[in-house]
Amino acid sequence: MGKDIYGFDEDNTYEKDMEELEEEPIKEEPKNKPFHKLSGEDIKRKVRDGKIINALKKIKDPEIDLDIWTLGLIYDMEIVENKPKIVMTFTSPMCPFGPQIVNSVKTEIMKLSYDEPEIELVFNPLWEPSEEVKEMLGMG
Repeated sequence: MGKDIYGFDEDNTYEKDMEELEEEPIKEEPKNKPFHKLSGEDIKRKVRDGKIINALKKIKDPEIDLDIWTLGLIYDMEIVENKPKIVMTFTSPMCPFGPQIVNSVKTEIMKLSYDEPEIELVFNPLWEPSEEVKEMLGMG
């Protein structure tokens, strides 16, 4: 009986020593712990540069036509040696405008003479609009 290039024989079975399979350690995937989202006020106190906040207010989510700061898409931010580190999310994990939004964040912040920001995208917790945003969107 011949085997194909993948190691399967004619009746579609694959021979491998079961002892070898049992010895391989099973790796558990790390649990996706929720990120602790800071309030806008906490981020302002932490960053202490209103220019960055104003730059983020210029960037709109094209689907919703509200800026990413007001929407609450910025979960955390700090500046380490002129390099902003931003933790953010999108209105949904499958946001078709995600790459465009990230590029806009980088562009607007670099206009302020900061180094290119490091952006971490998180989706746990998923974005939920605040009561204020719900009212702006007519959902309140």
